[in-house]
Amino acid sequence: MLTRLHARLLQRNRRYRLVFAGGAGAAVRDDLFRLGHVGRPTYVPGDPTATAFNEGKRFMALHIAALLNLPDAAIVERAQSGWNERPINVESEEVADE
Repeated sequence: MLTRLHARLLQRNRRYRLVFAGGAGAAVRDDLFRLGHVGRPTYVPGDPTATAFNEGKRFMALHIAALLNLPDAAIVERAQSGWNERPINVESEEVADE
């Protein structure tokens, strides 16, 4: 039973890497990181609902990053750069040179 679950989790991670590894998927991934408040505060003074909403967006972005096994520095760099087209090699966890 555990081996079946393990195989399903590995397959899920492969699918995420396939979708977000390059091209349009990488651009979407970077935009999700930016929209997910990665590398910046989620707190909205005086508005706990907006803060909770922002935390939910951050959770999803960090969940995707975790499934892609990306290093923290690369995640923050991608979030801060916006629509930068330099791909991250999700297998080696390196940012490709320009």
